[in-house]
Amino acid sequence: MHHSFLSTPLAAVRNGWRSLLLLTTGALLGIALATASPPANAATSLPSLPRFVSASSSTLQTAAVDADGGLWVWGTTYYGPFGSDSTYIKTLPTRVTGEGFAQVYLVGNTGFAIKSDGTLWAWGYNGRGNYGDGTTAYSLVPKQVGSGFTRLAGGGYRHVVGLKGDGSLWTWGSNYYGELGDDTPAATSRTTPKQIGSGFVDIAAQYAIKADGSLWAWGDVQGGFSGFDASTRLTQPTQIATGFAAIAQQPYSHSLALKQDGSLWTWGLNHSGQLGDGTTTESLYAKQIGSGYSAIWAGAASSAAIRADGSLWTWGARPVFPYSDTPGENRRLTPEQVGTGFASLGTGGYDSRVAVAIRTDGTLWTWSSSRDVYLGDDFGPHQWPLTLKEVGRGFVGMAGGQLHSVAVQADGSLWAWGFNASGQVGNNTAFAVPAMVKIGSDFKAVAAGGAYPYPAPLEGFSLGLKKDGSLWTWGSNTRGQLGNGSLINALAPQPIATGFSAVAAGRQHAVGLKPDGTVWSWGANHLGQLGDKTTVDRNQPVRSAFDFLTIGPSYAAIAAGGDHTLALRPDGSLWAWGSNSSGQLGNGSTQFRNSAVLVGDGYKAMAAGKAHSLGLKTDGTLWAWGQNSGNGQLGDGGTDDVLRPKLIMGGVIAVAAGETHSLALKDDGTLWAWGAIYNYLGFCTDLCSNFLQTNRTPAQIGAGYTAVAAGANHGLALKVNGSLWAWGAPGGSQPNFSAVPQPVEFAKVFARQTQSECLFDWAAKVAPTLFAPATGASVDLSMGRYRHYAATQSYLAITHETRRVLYLDATTSGLLTDLGEAANWVTTAGCN
Repeated sequence: MHHSFLSTPLAAVRNGWRSLLLLTTGALLGIALATASPPANAATSLPSLPRFVSASSSTLQTAAVDADGGLWVWGTTYYGPFGSDSTYIKTLPTRVTGEGFAQVYLVGNTGFAIKSDGTLWAWGYNGRGNYGDGTTAYSLVPKQVGSGFTRLAGGGYRHVVGLKGDGSLWTWGSNYYGELGDDTPAATSRTTPKQIGSGFVDIAAQYAIKADGSLWAWGDVQGGFSGFDASTRLTQPTQIATGFAAIAQQPYSHSLALKQDGSLWTWGLNHSGQLGDGTTTESLYAKQIGSGYSAIWAGAASSAAIRADGSLWTWGARPVFPYSDTPGENRRLTPEQVGTGFASLGTGGYDSRVAVAIRTDGTLWTWSSSRDVYLGDDFGPHQWPLTLKEVGRGFVGMAGGQLHSVAVQADGSLWAWGFNASGQVGNNTAFAVPAMVKIGSDFKAVAAGGAYPYPAPLEGFSLGLKKDGSLWTWGSNTRGQLGNGSLINALAPQPIATGFSAVAAGRQHAVGLKPDGTVWSWGANHLGQLGDKTTVDRNQPVRSAFDFLTIGPSYAAIAAGGDHTLALRPDGSLWAWGSNSSGQLGNGSTQFRNSAVLVGDGYKAMAAGKAHSLGLKTDGTLWAWGQNSGNGQLGDGGTDDVLRPKLIMGGVIAVAAGETHSLALKDDGTLWAWGAIYNYLGFCTDLCSNFLQTNRTPAQIGAGYTAVAAGANHGLALKVNGSLWAWGAPGGSQPNFSAVPQPVEFAKVFARQTQSECLFDWAAKVAPTLFAPATGASVDLSMGRYRHYAATQSYLAITHETRRVLYLDATTSGLLTDLGEAANWVTTAGCN
């Protein structure tokens, strides 16, 4: 793995930091800890802090050492590198147990600190032997693990690189890509340091610079310089260039290097403009982008550098709110000056979304290219502007099943709509509900599953997670997928368990995640999709994927496909089990597995379709594998199944997978779709026919979105204003097929003006004068032409010619009842 390291060390600061200030400077959103007068646009002053002398940042964390030897941390982590307790989120700098610290380095979810006596201390994640003390047990408080080191770097969660005072270079941890550089076989690990070189003065994850300016590399370094064969894995440090003074590397993304003459060179991925060369084209070899620089930093899809005159320059991804399609607003393709008077840049870790810089006056500044980080100002994850208020319908989550959908609002209201033959909508009926109806309260998350192929909506089921951690299920239960100990369908939500933090639903199985990181599954298991080392169906939750437990939390996220399951560990490793007929497990075979197998590392999110999988890495790149034949759901332009993850696109922040289609949300808020979906992918025109539509590469279908979900043959997405949009097959939105995303409507209630009768548009009859809620807007239909989905369902319609309200009762041989003129019926909210 790789890690960013800055050659310019943080100088001891004489000034004290007294206040914490929130400010914006051009594209920068940052905080300052300063004794100097605050800038004019400073927004907030927060409690005082001591003065600091060292700082470091990683994925969602920042740490600093004060002049008195105290260690402070803030941000988010899975493994408790806050040292003092097991709290995973700190919005303000918090003092960690211990004294005498001098430097701090964050490497993935592992924290390292060097004391003034030269001893090395570590805390947090240790699953790959990251501490270097011969163990894999993690500690919530700093523990001594070594001595003699003066600098550290690392490759995410896998390996660590250390530089000692005598110039010797040491590595330890995982060697999956040859990143240890010790000339040993790949895929081996070492839990104690081993020397791999000498005479070095600067280090990064897989680069090091010697005192003579020569640049050395090892492992899979993904490019670099002319004359160097980047396709060959280097099993030990190999010289690749000369004349360099500093190196910074962001794993899976890009690298920056300073030459001794002050010229700045970059290479690697470039989807957000992080190379600063004015393009978004990746570069295999280094190219010069400027001169006169003295310090560099490589973050997650962004970069920063300081010139000799003290000016601070940034480029690459930058946060913009609300989302904008205007070129240049969400990324900067060339270096842009954002400040003056800076002296040095802090160390940046794997997937570092927070940058740290120190001014000549001793003030410490931080900023982020992400919306979901803690800058240490007690505001929590940031949204721009900070005064953002929810508008629209206020939805915060949604899920799609075979031909039904469920969604939850910010206030906990639970809504559902679509096909309902098994009660999957949860409104205590078995009639279709083509627009959303409220079915519960106090929920925070939802999931929806169902049987394939279309059109067979009888196996739909739903899951809802309440704010108190209780799990509720309803719908089809033919394989025990409701987890209630029976095989009987449920027409309304019913509680089955407590203590869950996340849920996912497959074709006929379900998966739940508990706060302690354990995974539980239930339902169909004929292909090992429950991951319990058997192929026996379960009608109650059983423990899954327990092969590779550590002392800390084992899993952080889950996803369920047709008959397979994906689970993400806090260290970024992705695991899979279940059906593998098309390679959807990503392990290079087509043999099903009833226990967890490793897909790969460096992931932060994933999605599972019927027989394909999507993985989102921490650098924003999207990878796909599994079924692709005939439909192109992998998005690689072909139709061949892929047995291992394949790179598809960059700049992605969220993914979703349906039966044979895929969806992605980019960091600029644009929504993309590809594959095959019954009727529409979301980008068809009015000329599209009601048949299978296919697109084998990603195509943009909209903008201004913040979240995305996929049903079997429909899509769902949330816009910035909280409104919920849907497209595709009928379960997606309205009773008819939708060619493009459209707002999802609430059910309209109608009351007869002259009587106390209540009707719901497209209603299902449950009493002589009372009808259960079903759908939204009135639908005009000609006399004798009625749209219906099953022989047991009843519908209300308004005739096109005569504007009369008609009720079609399918339970009495399609009896049509004239309920009077439409003018005699009015919309009302008080008839329930």
